[in-house]
Amino acid sequence: MSYDTELAALLSEPWNESVCRGYTILALERCGYKTAVIQRVMSELHELLDFTSPQEAQAYYEQSPY
Repeated sequence: MSYDTELAALLSEPWNESVCRGYTILALERCGYKTAVIQRVMSELHELLDFTSPQEAQAYYEQSPY
């Protein structure tokens, strides 16, 4: 197996809440959601990021139908 420098660079980039918010906004915009809905989702996401651990969020995702 060869070493992929591009993949290694991507994996070494820091993850933070702004990255998560950006991905969420992009997905909602691409799905055609209106500004008011995106603002509501972002408000809820802000609260979830404050009060839900990464482990809780991962467990929720892994048990979800998505």
